[in-house]
Amino acid sequence: MRVRLRVALMPLMLCLTAARDVQAVAALSPRRLDCQSAARQVRTGSPKSGMAEAYNALLFCAAATAAPALAAAWTRVAEDTSDFRWREASSVRFADRRILDAALAVGTSSSRSVQERVSALSTMMMLLNNGGRSLSMTLWDQPQRGQPDIVADIDVMPGEQPITAADRSAVLQALRAMASTDSDPRARLVAQRLAELLQ
Repeated sequence: MRVRLRVALMPLMLCLTAARDVQAVAALSPRRLDCQSAARQVRTGSPKSGMAEAYNALLFCAAATAAPALAAAWTRVAEDTSDFRWREASSVRFADRRILDAALAVGTSSSRSVQERVSALSTMMMLLNNGGRSLSMTLWDQPQRGQPDIVADIDVMPGEQPITAADRSAVLQALRAMASTDSDPRARLVAQRLAELLQ
């Protein structure tokens, strides 16, 4: 399955950079993590050293191992841009409902930082953007003026728990609620724009 995403949220460039770095990290890594070790490190966030290697290793693991670990990673607050950069880049490779639900929870939570919310909403939209349809996302700081910026193609693997039409409807409902109740006026506008794209 191919995913095309038209992006105008500048912080989301982090994901694309991370995706390009995947092979480089694999080539330079002095060690190779097995899937269970990588999943445990990503799930718990410990140890912090070698976290990029752990995220990278999951890209070559079965969805049954990778998806639950990545979903769990979204439940902990990322401590730096490197952490959520790799979390997003790895998460968008598995079309799994658990990752979608976890990203949605972060994206709609006003308790998370703007950077994490942007990363989560980007992940959510990429997982839902199947069939080659382009989706336009807007600048968080200028949601009414944001314009499509770049196009990225990403290979997405089927998840152990596939994303269904019902999941898409649930995301749409959550975005509509966010557009009405979020404490950040910018977030409300972004949610409104994203909901329009999913209709």
